[in-house]
Amino acid sequence: MPDGSPVKPLFQVLVAAFKKRKLSPPSNPSLLYESPMSKMSQGRLLCNTSRLRFLDKAAIIEEEENMVSNKKSQNQNQNPWRLQTVTRVEEMKLVLNTIPIWLTSLTFGINVAQSSTFFVKQAATMN
Repeated sequence: MPDGSPVKPLFQVLVAAFKKRKLSPPSNPSLLYESPMSKMSQGRLLCNTSRLRFLDKAAIIEEEENMVSNKKSQNQNQNPWRLQTVTRVEEMKLVLNTIPIWLTSLTFGINVAQSSTFFVKQAATMN
């Protein structure tokens, strides 16, 4: 069942990546944060890709978060506005990769819609 806004996780990835913009990404992508399969309620895990690497910073585990997470109990979650999973980051990359396709098809759709409205306006004008 849908739960909440589908746009909220995308903004959380952007905010987390922006807050960690000064950090350098780890050399090994396996050091990025990913939730264990036992906590995954649905869906599947996505692997890290090399495109749009600046978004990978949202999944970097900071030293402060490491110390705080050691003190937290296992039932409490990480702050989603500071730390995102690799899967969420990859979902954001997929959405960003569809923007050029959407923009090119938008211009075609506007042209097609414009021609049909012109004929309707012309018929209304001619009575």
